[in-house]
Amino acid sequence: MYWDAVRPPALEQVFTVECGRLRPGVPVVRARGRLDRVTGGELRRAVDRCLEASSWAVVVDLTEVTELRVGAVAKLARMAEHVRTDCIGLHIVTKGGVVDGLLAGGPFGDRLVIHHSIAAVQGALGR
Repeated sequence: MYWDAVRPPALEQVFTVECGRLRPGVPVVRARGRLDRVTGGELRRAVDRCLEASSWAVVVDLTEVTELRVGAVAKLARMAEHVRTDCIGLHIVTKGGVVDGLLAGGPFGDRLVIHHSIAAVQGALGR
C-alpha cells in the first residue's frame, strides 16, 4: 500500500465496479483495483444506482480490491451512513487482514458491517 501522495505512474491500477444481484432486493457491487478517494466516488455512485431499485440491503464486495487508500475509508463510512438513513443494510465483504483493520479500526468502524465471504452475508441476511 502507498500511504504517501507519490506513486510511480507505472503502478497505477484500473478501478472497475460491476453490479449484480445476490437475490431479489439485494444487489451486489463488486469493486476491483485501487480504491481511493476518487474511485470511492465511483463506488458510491454504483451503490446509489442500486438504492434506486428499492433494495433492502446492498452488498459491497471488496475482495478484489488490490489497494485500499486511507481516503477511501472515510468515503465508505459516509456511504454507509447515507445508506443507513434509508433504513437499508450495507454489508461489506473483504478478505480480512489489513483491510479489516483499516475499516473497523478507524473512527467510522462502528458504521460498517464487515464479512469475509458472500456466504457469510447470506447467513446474516437469512439466506
